[in-house]
Amino acid sequence: MPEFILNTEGNTAKFDALDAMTQAAIGCIFFNNQCPASVAIAFTDQGAESSYICAWPRTDDPGFTKRDWLHPDIQDAVREGQSDGEIPADAGVSDLSDVTIDAVALFVADWYAANKTLADRAIAIMGAESVGNDIIFTYTGCGVGFWDRADLDADDLGEKLSEATGRGEIYAYYDAARDCVEIDIM
Repeated sequence: MPEFILNTEGNTAKFDALDAMTQAAIGCIFFNNQCPASVAIAFTDQGAESSYICAWPRTDDPGFTKRDWLHPDIQDAVREGQSDGEIPADAGVSDLSDVTIDAVALFVADWYAANKTLADRAIAIMGAESVGNDIIFTYTGCGVGFWDRADLDADDLGEKLSEATGRGEIYAYYDAARDCVEIDIM
């Protein structure tokens, strides 16, 4: 995941205790759902009127923050599908609830248990972090994943892992009322 740095500041003891594959899966979920600075929603207040734009790219803009989340323009952009993520740019693993971390850890552990032989082969080839990323990319149909890895072409390992992973949805969002990031895996 080029140039993406997961925010691991703050109280991250539970995240730090996770295995590398699960940490990478959580990082990939943030990568897929966080509003980064380069594609941030920018809003301007003009008296009673306000407007939002999608900034392409704005390296001087930190993206929308947790403080900005409840601004009507940000909420309109999210509802209208105009935001480039539903996790504020300043959110990180310390914003995940224990329940959410446990849910992602269980998802990855269940995937690994069901696919141990194939997974161990992939880990030996590309490392646990890349496998963690590809679990999420493949499951959510992001256009990349196990099937897209040239190093997994032998014995159709990438195709087998993709088929074993299946498809589903992962919905990650900022819950302003609870001041935390939630992840639902369906």
